Amino acid sequence: MKPERQRMGLGTAMMEHVMRFVENSACPGAIVGLMSAHGKEAFYERFGFWRRPVGDFGHGMMQFWGARGEPLGTLGEPGAEADRR
Repeated sequence: MKPERQRMGLGTAMMEHVMRFVENSACPGAIVGLMSAHGKEAFYERFGFWRRPVGDFGHGMMQFWGARGEPLGTLGEPGAEADRR
């Protein structure tokens, strides 16, 4: 959400809509995940999401891909080589 649109209830309204969809559509045992911007985790905790790592769950992982279908660097920087360790 762009800073000028924050604190207007738009993010909350969108998440309430998403969570209604999940509640009505997810099959038993489904896993719902999301990536939060740094420092915004508490917003999603209000909707029942929890931070990782915790218990048996490790850190969440991600990979960026470019417009031409090529893997980008660890921060999504064009031209950076992807770390494939």
